Amino acid sequence: MFEDEVRLNVVVEYHFLNMNSYEVTLITAMRKDDFYFSDGTFQLEIQSDGSSSLYKSERGKVKLISEFIN
Repeated sequence: MFEDEVRLNVVVEYHFLNMNSYEVTLITAMRKDDFYFSDGTFQLEIQSDGSSSLYKSERGKVKLISEFIN
């Protein structure tokens, strides 16, 4: 965590175009600490060192799906 951390919540849509090619549409971006994401949606947390964690909301619980350690 950063001392002056500010979370940016970004809602996007991903569309598969072809092998290794996606179109990403930015829906909205906002700074809000109590941002809620609903069942079936994903959350990607990116750290300053390049590592990241992918989470999924299922039945009201947030589950860690994958981690990338830089």
